[in-house]
Amino acid sequence: MMSNHPELKNMTRALVGVEGAQQIRIINTGTAGDGNQKRILEITVVGDGKSAGEEAFADRVVKQVFENYPAAGHFDVVRVSISQGYNFGFAYSRSVRNIDRTPAEWKSRLAALPDDN
Repeated sequence: MMSNHPELKNMTRALVGVEGAQQIRIINTGTAGDGNQKRILEITVVGDGKSAGEEAFADRVVKQVFENYPAAGHFDVVRVSISQGYNFGFAYSRSVRNIDRTPAEWKSRLAALPDDN
């Protein structure tokens, strides 16, 4: 339960402030799609569709994860699942993209980005 993990609360609060994020869900899961046991930290973000580029959006999310939840570096995979779409009542569409990287791959990628990202 999250109440026992103040660092998860801090991360959730930080993620709510990511531009373009409407909803956030954090999942600690244990099996990769290939059947191998891996510790996966999955951050599901419902985007507003206004963010320019899913990769840049994922970078902003993961930056907040590492700044507010140092234990994220101990997972085998950090997954950002970006869900975007619309529901007009009479028409509905949703797309989901998962971006999986190891903590080292995310950190390397983030280090190469300009500071304003």
